[in-house]
Formats: sequence, C-alpha cells, structure tokens
Amino acid sequence: MGLTNRKNALVKRHLARARTINHHAQNYGGSTGGRKSIDRGSGLSILNRRSAEQAADSQLFKEDLDAYGAKREVWNAKKDIYPSLGT
Repeated sequence: MGLTNRKNALVKRHLARARTINHHAQNYGGSTGGRKSIDRGSGLSILNRRSAEQAADSQLFKEDLDAYGAKREVWNAKKDIYPSLGT
C-alpha cells in the first residue's frame, strides 16, 4: 500500500511540474536573461540534480518492470509454441 501511494504521489508531482512548465512556457515574454546569463555553471548543477531525482524515481517502478516484462513473456510463450524459431 505504501509503494502504491508513493507511485501515485510521484505521478501527481510529475504532472503538476509539467503543467507548471507549460504555463511558464506559454507566458514567456522574451526575457533578456537577467541573472541567468550572469550565473555561470548553475545549469550543470540543476541537470545533475534532475538526473539524480529521475534515477531515484525510476527505482520505484523497476520492480514492476522486471516482474511484468511483456516482451520477454511473449518471447518465452512463442518459444514454447514454436520450437523451430531458432534461439
């Protein structure tokens, strides 16, 4: 139950972030850069933080993907039905 709640929270957080980014993109007015153009190197730290968050979030779904790999199951079923497939 706790894992399901964490997954639901992750999906809600992702959708909220996507809506926020879309809203900001729609309202973009051609900024001159301001502090962003002065602050060197912060972009790399943001990218590193985001990739670390994505790695942690993907671990929530890893168990389900390993247990229910559809392509692998189809391949195993076909091997049993058609033994002449080769490999």
